[in-house]
Amino acid sequence: MRFVYVRKLNVSFLFFNKSGSSLYLCFIESWLKWLRLEYEILNLNEVYENCPTVYMFVRNPLERAV
Repeated sequence: MRFVYVRKLNVSFLFFNKSGSSLYLCFIESWLKWLRLEYEILNLNEVYENCPTVYMFVRNPLERAV
């Protein structure tokens, strides 16, 4: 899993493996650079310490839940 944390907004984006995470991550990074927002790529422990709002991106969510 990959986490992108935007400190200024206290928002984290979570990308699951095997769900198009590289494509989503590339899009979000480009979007954040365009908006001139600084971001960090964090590990799971660091995300829980900051307590941000978390948005999860997954391809075929019903299929992944099964």
